[in-house]
Amino acid sequence: MKNSILLLISFLSVVFAVGQTNNLTVFSENGERFYVSINGINQNLLAEGTLKITGLTQPTYNVKIVFENRNISSIEAPVYFEWGGNRILNNDFVYSIRKTNMGTYQMQYIYNAPTPVSQPLIIVEQQQTTTTTITQSTISTSDPIMMGVNINGMGADVSINTGATQSVTTTQTTIAQTDAGSNQTAMSPSPTNASCPNAMNSNDFAAAKKSISSKSFEDSKLTVAKQLTSRNCLSSLQVKEIVELFSYENTKLQYAKFAYRYTVDRGKYFLVNDAFQYESSITDLNNFLGTLR
Repeated sequence: MKNSILLLISFLSVVFAVGQTNNLTVFSENGERFYVSINGINQNLLAEGTLKITGLTQPTYNVKIVFENRNISSIEAPVYFEWGGNRILNNDFVYSIRKTNMGTYQMQYIYNAPTPVSQPLIIVEQQQTTTTTITQSTISTSDPIMMGVNINGMGADVSINTGATQSVTTTQTTIAQTDAGSNQTAMSPSPTNASCPNAMNSNDFAAAKKSISSKSFEDSKLTVAKQLTSRNCLSSLQVKEIVELFSYENTKLQYAKFAYRYTVDRGKYFLVNDAFQYESSITDLNNFLGTLR
C-alpha cells in the first residue's frame, strides 16, 4: 500500500512538472542567421534568423549564440526564468540579438507573456433517427372448416365458414442515436487581445507621437516608443503610425515586433506592413509573428 502511494505521488509530480514549462524565442534584429545551444546542447541544425525553443523546465539556462557568419563573435549569456526568487512558469520569453553602437552583438530581453492556451475542441452532438413505418395487413379466412358431427347416431361432416379475420401489425420503432465521436476543431484563436481591450484615445496617442518625434536620435525614439507602448494598448493602425516615425528599416522592424504584444486588434496587424519600405522586412515580421502563435 505504501509503495502504491509513493508511486502515485511520483506520477503526479511528473505530470505536474510536464505542464510547468517555458518557451524561449530568439530573433535577430538585423536578420543575421545563427545557431543556438542551451546548456551545451545544440537546438538547430540549420542557421535561422528566428528560433523558438519549447519545453524548458529549469529556472536558469546558459544560452550560446553562434553566427553563421563566422566573422561575428559568438554570444554567451544566461537566461533566467525567475525574478526576485519567484519562479515564472508557462511563459513565452522573447530575446533579441542586436548590434550595439560599438559594433558588437548582445542578447537583449524584450518581454515575456503567458503561453497562450489552446482552445478546446467543440463537441457537436449529432442525432440520427431511424424510423420503421407502421404496416397493417388483414387476412380473411374464407376457406370452410370441416367438422365431424354425430346427430342421432348418424355421422356427418359439416362445413362451417368462420369468416375469421387475422390482423398483423408492425409497431413503429424510432431509435435516436447520439454520435459523440463527431468532433469539430474550434475556431482559430481570436484576433483580439484579452489583455489589451482598449486602444489609447486620440488625444493621448497624439501626445505619445509628439514625445517620440521630439527625440533627436533613433535609439532614443525607440526607447520612448517602447516605454509608452508597454504601459498602454494600441490599435494596429496606431502601431503603423509609430513605425512610420522611425528613419531606419531595422528600427521599424524592431518596434513592430515589440508592439504586437500590446496591440488590441491583432487580426488587423497586416496594416503595419504598409510602414515598411522593403518586402524582406514584411517577411521577417510575418515569420516572427508565426513563432508566437
